[in-house]
Amino acid sequence: MATCAVWGAALASPLLLGGMFALAGRAQSRLRAELQSERAGTDQLRHTAYHDAVTGLRNRHALSEDVSAIMAAGLDLERRPAMLLLDLDRFKVINDTMGHHAGDEVLLAITRRLKAHCGESRSVYRLGGDEFVIIWDGAPGRGEVEEFVLALQAAVFRPVRHAGAEIDTSGSIGIAFMTPADETVSTVLKRADLALYQAKETSGPSHCFFTLDMDEDLQLRRQFEHSMRMALAGDGFRLDYRPVADAVSLDTRLYEACLRWTHPEHGDVAPTLFLPLAREAGLITQIDRWMLRKAISDASMWPEDIAVLIPVSTRKLIKPGFSEQIRRLLAEFDVAPERLTLSVTSDALGAGFAPLAQPAIDGLRGLGVSVSVSGFGLGEINLAALQEAGVDEVRIDMEQMRQFAGEGREENLLQLLVGFAGSLGAGVTLEGIDTEADLAAARRLGVARFQGGAAGVPLPAMQVGLTRRLVPLNGSRIGGMPRLRLAVSC
Repeated sequence: MATCAVWGAALASPLLLGGMFALAGRAQSRLRAELQSERAGTDQLRHTAYHDAVTGLRNRHALSEDVSAIMAAGLDLERRPAMLLLDLDRFKVINDTMGHHAGDEVLLAITRRLKAHCGESRSVYRLGGDEFVIIWDGAPGRGEVEEFVLALQAAVFRPVRHAGAEIDTSGSIGIAFMTPADETVSTVLKRADLALYQAKETSGPSHCFFTLDMDEDLQLRRQFEHSMRMALAGDGFRLDYRPVADAVSLDTRLYEACLRWTHPEHGDVAPTLFLPLAREAGLITQIDRWMLRKAISDASMWPEDIAVLIPVSTRKLIKPGFSEQIRRLLAEFDVAPERLTLSVTSDALGAGFAPLAQPAIDGLRGLGVSVSVSGFGLGEINLAALQEAGVDEVRIDMEQMRQFAGEGREENLLQLLVGFAGSLGAGVTLEGIDTEADLAAARRLGVARFQGGAAGVPLPAMQVGLTRRLVPLNGSRIGGMPRLRLAVSC
């Protein structure tokens, strides 16, 4: 009884009751704060999971859920939702040459312009890299969508200011309408991507709507991709070697490696057709690597006074460690560096790639490897860029000059280009020399070497070195020049 009395007195104490309520209140506050913190953390995690870190736009995961919701709600066949897939041009070049900060600045500027132009009725997403998606739920007909796209291109693809300079922007847009047969966002994205691929065939800002024949093209491209993978795994690719002849002596001591592919069903496929497909499929790096190794290996079996010329893509040239890769290959096959010329396209010396290409060019020339630039006179390079690059040779196409300057006036233009190259100590190879008249022109211009039908037909590796010189056929002449034939030089 005494104990109960004591507890009763204690519980009746206002001071003790107040303390107990205070403790309970603090515990509730802590619990409430922890719950709010957990909720905020969950919200933050959800936001991160559904939004792009750079632009703040909703991401691919959010796109998938939003499109699934649209499909689940049912589609109005008169006002079908449309997907617009937008891809920026040369975005990797911006990142590589100006830094990722400049690339992020471009992405943020494009994002602001897209959101401003699309308004509340259209949703904008970033898939990653340089790809954006616009979902237009309840889009009107094709005509209205096209008007919107044309206005969007004008509003979005404008220069972006960065570090006191302007970065030009452009891009392509593929458009696909959703259908009741669509099951996932991937099915719609595939059609929009096919339309985008077609749009990118046109330079500058462009757009294209998906059509059914594009799906047939996709199936054919997939077949070709599979065949190219099989060709890489086996012996499906091969190299032929086009002669490059001396314009004065007519000796042939340089051969250009030319990639060839025979499809098991479609026969011989032109490189201009299968190489773009290889780039799209991500196979071009493997093909480049195979071609370099094969050509240098072939050259190791030729007489030591015969050299090989290998075309190299700009993407391959600017890859870190490229000159070291060439050094290792030359050492592996015991081929002297002086027997190798690498031909790069003129865009390697343009403003977009020059900062990355120049160290590779310097490294190759330091090894003793010659560097040649193809497409000179038609690319974006100028005399100053050529002088700064310090290349060994330029390659000019006679037929392209003829088309550019007009029939009968190409020699005047060629004379200027040959003079420019000569003033910098660079030799000139004139391509497209197919007739005796072409050869006579090449000699008048004073070029070092020529290539084309007049220099001879492409040869397999085993025949290179057997034919060294073009000689007159029975001494007969047509138009003041000897008739030419191939002959074995002893």
